[in-house]
Amino acid sequence: MLLSDEIISEFNRFFKRARECGEQEPTAMVLATSDGHGLVTSRTVLLKALDENGFVFFTNTHSQKGRQMDRCPRAAATFGNPTAARCSWSGRWPV
Repeated sequence: MLLSDEIISEFNRFFKRARECGEQEPTAMVLATSDGHGLVTSRTVLLKALDENGFVFFTNTHSQKGRQMDRCPRAAATFGNPTAARCSWSGRWPV
């Protein structure tokens, strides 16, 4: 699934505002994944890039998160900053 220019622009506005508000780590996002059988887990990861192909972060493919994403390639991410706003995304994860 390619991200639209509108989604990328909206995120870039959010990210700029978070930086202007002094957010110490504006690339931090809470990533939620599922094992496909109802077990959902979340953890904080750092965004490395964003383009039309989606949000990029690094992970160990042998970790719980990596195994879950292999079994159930769907994820949700939330970026939150009390002074800037919140931004959420969910969708299919490329494997």
